[in-house]
Amino acid sequence: MAANKPTHRPDLAELQSQIVLDGDSKLGLQEFAYGRFEWIRLPDEQTPDGITIGRGTIEPGKEWPEHYHSGYEQMLYVVSGTGIHCVNGELRQLRPGVVEYLPAGARHYVRNTGDEPLVHLSVYHPIMPKEIKDLAHSLEDGQDDLNQVSAAELLPASTMQNIQDKFAEAVDLGVIMVDVEGNLVTRPTRLPQLCIYLRSLGKSRLNCPAFDPASGARASEEGHPTILECCPGIVCVVMPLRGCGKLVGHMACGFVKIQEPAKEHLDRLKSIGESLGLPVDTLLAYYHGIEVVLKAQIVAAASSLESIANAITSYHVREAQRRLESQYHAEMVKKLQLVRTLEREVQEAEFRALEARINPHFLFNALNTIAEAASEGGSDVEEIVYCLSDFLRFSLRNTKSTTTLREELRCLRNYLRIQHARFGEGLKTRIAAHSSESELADLVVPSMILQPLVENAISHGLAELNYTGLIEVHIREAGGRLRITVSDNGVGFEDQIAMGFSLLDEERKPQGIGIKYVITKLRHTFGDDCSFSIRSVPGQGTKVILDMPAVWSRG
Repeated sequence: MAANKPTHRPDLAELQSQIVLDGDSKLGLQEFAYGRFEWIRLPDEQTPDGITIGRGTIEPGKEWPEHYHSGYEQMLYVVSGTGIHCVNGELRQLRPGVVEYLPAGARHYVRNTGDEPLVHLSVYHPIMPKEIKDLAHSLEDGQDDLNQVSAAELLPASTMQNIQDKFAEAVDLGVIMVDVEGNLVTRPTRLPQLCIYLRSLGKSRLNCPAFDPASGARASEEGHPTILECCPGIVCVVMPLRGCGKLVGHMACGFVKIQEPAKEHLDRLKSIGESLGLPVDTLLAYYHGIEVVLKAQIVAAASSLESIANAITSYHVREAQRRLESQYHAEMVKKLQLVRTLEREVQEAEFRALEARINPHFLFNALNTIAEAASEGGSDVEEIVYCLSDFLRFSLRNTKSTTTLREELRCLRNYLRIQHARFGEGLKTRIAAHSSESELADLVVPSMILQPLVENAISHGLAELNYTGLIEVHIREAGGRLRITVSDNGVGFEDQIAMGFSLLDEERKPQGIGIKYVITKLRHTFGDDCSFSIRSVPGQGTKVILDMPAVWSRG
């Protein structure tokens, strides 16, 4: 069942059966010092549009005091009599047949300047303040799987206070918000001095229906705002607040008189003061300071109060759903992080497995080279041993997946020194940078990605040429990208074969261990923000191009 969904609109005629006004059995008669209002139409279940129609009478020489139109507009038609009408400081003449329109927010008064009663018909239509309109949404059903909440948890306290203050200002009435235990959720707004005085003494909380949780429960059962008397002759409108399908509190607004106080009201107030041991004169002074308003203002306030309560409930439902979604999202993020951690561990294991297959192959060849050099009595044996030791130290002790370009080139030069000793002067190599190599030394690259490419160039590009040829490594940084090119002038191969090594081609996996290792390292380090391409021409050579972000080491 939708929370706060009204079965019918508040009917101020119901007030006649709850509060003794003046014994009149008509739809509603309000007596004032200046005259009276007889209500011809009040909204009810059959007429839920909120329109109120009344016949007002202002006695000769009397004045309908200046008041502010809070939350409703008015159309006034003069039936008989004459007078003046002051609207926002502008004086207008009234006579039979004159029609006046007063928008919401207008301030006006009417004075009878003739010798006979000034009679007019007034039509009142509630106009919801913009702040309340912005909050009013269709009511959403409570959901069983949402966390149970209290009134204080419907919205942040500062937000609730802000909404309450704006609402009180818009309807020009006092407003309170109470939970199901009778505790105030927010600071009361625009309460009359009488209420403030009684509450400061701690004497009114249990006896005032406006603060009584039972009032909110009754309004919730009836399914619409209820109007009750909170002190003798003082009324307020109570609207239940619901969250997650249950009552969590209520709002009450009003705390005004809808008629001039009668003797019985004053007698009851005196009795209350005497029973509580309070100075009666002080109570009466505060009581007489409470404004007397038209029923139309209470009707407009009831309509707006229902909208604001529905808006608060609707907001809470959406927020509760958002919290559930956030919790679900957080759990999914944790699971994804765990999956990614496992993926990284698997990839690291694959890297180590590939390295284990690469290093023994190279080590076997390097040891053979050293053995041959030693048997021939070569003078460069010590240098080759040093280069091999440094190379192995880097490849075996470097547990990180990345290194600096400086260290990567050092490792490559050690490798090339060993290969030069193995293949002789026919093997030519050159390492060049577009700018100074020292300027690029701190760039971050995946570790051990150049040696496998150079090894491929030697074993596949130059092997058929008796290891005679040129291998070049060129490095360039521009526009936030790092491009490394490894090329040879060897035998080359068909482009169709080269296309199978594309990093972006998932369906065609490279077959060489070294190439696969380099591609895997690139993808692991930079994801999709990198590329690997091979261009080859039979009889002319092969070029491998690595492109990746230019990331600088932090030291």
